[in-house]
Amino acid sequence: MHFAKTELCRELFLVSGWDDTSFQFIGGSRDKIELVARGARVEAPNVPAYDLGYLVRRLPYSVSVTSTNKGFTTTAAMMRHRPPFFNYLARDESPENATVDVFLELFRQGVLTARG
Repeated sequence: MHFAKTELCRELFLVSGWDDTSFQFIGGSRDKIELVARGARVEAPNVPAYDLGYLVRRLPYSVSVTSTNKGFTTTAAMMRHRPPFFNYLARDESPENATVDVFLELFRQGVLTARG
C-alpha cells in the first residue's frame, strides 16, 4: 500500500483533524507504519498515514487522478450554479501526494474546514 509523504500527512492532519485512517506513521517516521485498530484514533506523536482510497473517499467533489510523464496529477472540481466554485490541479511524484496537495488548497481557500 502507498501513502502520502509523512510531512504532507502531518500538515493535512493539523488542518483537518482526520485521525480515523487505517494506518499510521509510528513516531512520525516514514519507515514505521502500522495498522490502526478499527475505531481507534491516532495518538501523538504518531501521524495518520493517508492512502489514496481514504483521500478520494473524503473529497466531496469530482476528482480525477491521472499519470503523465511528469508524475501524477490530481484535479478536483466543484461546479454549482452559484459560488463557491472550485477548480484546482496539483502535480506530484505520487497520486497520494498530489491529492493531499489538493486537500491542503481546499483548506487554505476555506472550501473545507476542520471538523469540530
